[in-house]
Amino acid sequence: MDSAVIMRRWFCAGMNDPARRNADLGALVSRLGLSLGGFDLLDRALTHASALADTPGLAGNNESLEFLGDAVLGFVVADL
Repeated sequence: MDSAVIMRRWFCAGMNDPARRNADLGALVSRLGLSLGGFDLLDRALTHASALADTPGLAGNNESLEFLGDAVLGFVVADL
């Protein structure tokens, strides 16, 4: 299955169904050739803050990860 199709299904229909969300994340991880111990961090990284208001049961969003990534990127660029 194409990665774009997996992501579109996940964003459009899979948000309210944890089993489907995990299956779609598993398919995406497999398609990308990654090896992860779990999908919690990936699920959080792909979840926008606006989705939390619409979908009960989501654990978190990507804002803190985005902040961390910006800080690491700033550190690396400043070190050059």
